[in-house]
Order: sequence, then structure tokens, then C-alpha cells
Amino acid sequence: MVAVLQPSHLSMLRSPELGTHAILWSDGTSACDIAIETYLRGGVERNDMIMVVMPRRELADLGERLRARGTDLDSMVDGGHLFRSLTEDVMPHHLEDIERMTRDVGAIRDFARSVGKDGLTILDRIPSLCFDRGDQAMAERIERTTQGLRGGARLLCLYDGKNLSAERFSDAVALTRMHTEALTAVGGGKFFVESTALTASR
Repeated sequence: MVAVLQPSHLSMLRSPELGTHAILWSDGTSACDIAIETYLRGGVERNDMIMVVMPRRELADLGERLRARGTDLDSMVDGGHLFRSLTEDVMPHHLEDIERMTRDVGAIRDFARSVGKDGLTILDRIPSLCFDRGDQAMAERIERTTQGLRGGARLLCLYDGKNLSAERFSDAVALTRMHTEALTAVGGGKFFVESTALTASR
């Protein structure tokens, strides 16, 4: 359905079930910032370790926008709730890089438990950057790999929907169907929301 974010949608973002692998097609508006903020705050509230993986400039811009809303990512870092990873440092280019990502996430999950965290919450731009550069195969491979990791984590994949062309629409749908939940910004602060398991393989 198409609607502004309802309490049920915000609840899904704030308190996703363990194993949630959601996708947000963002139009870059404040409504999407609210969705991201809700997701991150929920991770803090349930004592998860939060990992944000974004390009340097995007991460800085998001931090400024959230700080204006009263959510300070720097304070989350200082409080031991969040750490930031730059896609410039971890972007996969080969199959072995994806295998490394699987090991890295497992190690981070183990570390989170060792420091008293109850789980792992991830906000990720890696597969969407592959999609943006036209590498559909890599994006799908990463999303399939992520499906295997989701049992011990909660994930929100952030995709840029502002410049999505008609030619890429079928590719976007294929990626969306690899997630358990989907929110697509359609303008005017409204979203198209699918809140049921999207892949037949689940």
C-alpha cells in the first residue's frame, strides 16, 4: 500500500524481528531520514551493536541531517553503540571479497556479543552501490550472501531511488524481492510498503 509511515511501519523499523533483511528505496527526503533514524534508535534501545556502512560523503551528510533531528551518530559511537565503516575501504570487487564479507560480519557479530551487546543491526549501502554502477550480478550475489547472514542480525539495505530509470526497473524489482520487507519512497512523504516475506526461498 501507499501511505505515509504508519505506526506499524515505524514499529517494524524500530523493532525488526531477528533475521529481518529489509530494503529502503530512498528519495533523499526527510521522511527517509525519519525511517533511518527510527531504525538506528531501535538498535540502541535493544542493546544491539550498530554497523553503518556508507560512502564517506554520504555518511557525513546523513550525520549532519540526523544531528539536526536530535540524533547524534558521534554520540552513538562514543557510547559504544555504533561503528562506521566506509564503503571506500570495504567495497567488494571479486568473489573472494564477498566471502571475506561473510567472515567479517561473523567476526563483528562475535565481537558484539563479547562486549555485552544483544545483537547486530546493520545499515548497508554496499549492494546498492553495485546496483548504481550497473553491476546487477554483484548486487544480487551480495544480497544472496546477506540472506545467509540474516539469522544472527537485522539488516536494512539503503538504495538510492531518486535516479532510478525505467530501464533499470526490472533489476530493482529483482533486488527488492530478495528482502523480507520493502519500503519505497514515492514522493510527498509517502511510501509503498510491503511487509511480508518477499522471496519464495524463505
